[in-house]
Amino acid sequence: MIMMSLSGCQSSNRIYGQSDKVLILSDAIEHLKAGEFYEARQLVESVLDQTPYDADAQKVMAEIIDAEIATQKDALEAKVKEELTEGEENQMVSTWLERSHGFLRAGQYEQALLAAERVFIYQPDNLEASKLIDQIKEKARAEGKEASLILQRRYDEEIELRVQRYWEQALTWKEEGKLGAAKMAVQKILLLDPKDKKAVVLYEQIKQGIQEQYPTS
Repeated sequence: MIMMSLSGCQSSNRIYGQSDKVLILSDAIEHLKAGEFYEARQLVESVLDQTPYDADAQKVMAEIIDAEIATQKDALEAKVKEELTEGEENQMVSTWLERSHGFLRAGQYEQALLAAERVFIYQPDNLEASKLIDQIKEKARAEGKEASLILQRRYDEEIELRVQRYWEQALTWKEEGKLGAAKMAVQKILLLDPKDKKAVVLYEQIKQGIQEQYPTS
């Protein structure tokens, strides 16, 4: 038997049997519609704990994650990295790590990878994110998800093209004195390639230029 004790919701203290997958997922969807993401996630995870590759549960989990991202996006990204306190930065990191784990559990490897790489915007040397990325890739390979591997190769190629385009934009805008736009372009480079040392140097140069243009006093 599966006992879910979710305070403040319709399924509080409801006891589910091993064969109640349909009921559990139905309740999870109701919580999702009500914006009760934590409760919805708990229910779906109870199914995935029993059958990790259940397609229906994976689909609902993906919907929960998408809804969380859509709901919290503005609040999470209202500030640029430089404006975040240490606590806010840690919250961002925890949020994207949790999302990545959720996508991984749902078997959505590309989304899991993207979410894990978001961590590097805030903490370029985050060891947990690095290990998670390795885990995502290893699991995809172990399951023989050839389509996912092909998708990853295409993604890597797309990353390279994007980085090249952002470099062109950043250098052009810096030359034209459009430092705010140049800064955003470099931020995109560092999102896609956090270890790009040249981009880090350029980013610091642009930040210095902005400070000289708009000194705080």
